[in-house]
Amino acid sequence: MEIEEPTKVERILGRKQELFSDEKRSYVAMSMEEFLQSSCETYENLSKTKIKESIAPYMPEGSINTSDWQSGGMLAESASKFPGPLDSAGQTS
Repeated sequence: MEIEEPTKVERILGRKQELFSDEKRSYVAMSMEEFLQSSCETYENLSKTKIKESIAPYMPEGSINTSDWQSGGMLAESASKFPGPLDSAGQTS
C-alpha cells in the first residue's frame, strides 16, 4: 500500500476553497465556478440542448443589514434538504 503525503484540502463537495488569515481572523473564499461549468456542460451533452445565458438574481451590495441575517425565511426549516454544492449555485456571479 502506498500512502501519499498530506496536501491542502482545496475541494469540498465540488467547491474550490482558499483560506486566508490576518492577525485577527481567518477567512474562507469558496468558488463553485468549475463545478457549475462542468454541470452545465454535462447537461448540454446529455440533453443535446444549449443552455441560454442569463443574469443570476442577487441582492445589490449593501442592501442586507447585519440584523437581516438573524431572521429566517419561509424555507429556513427545509434548507437542509437541498444538496450541498447546488444550494448556493444562484449566488455565483
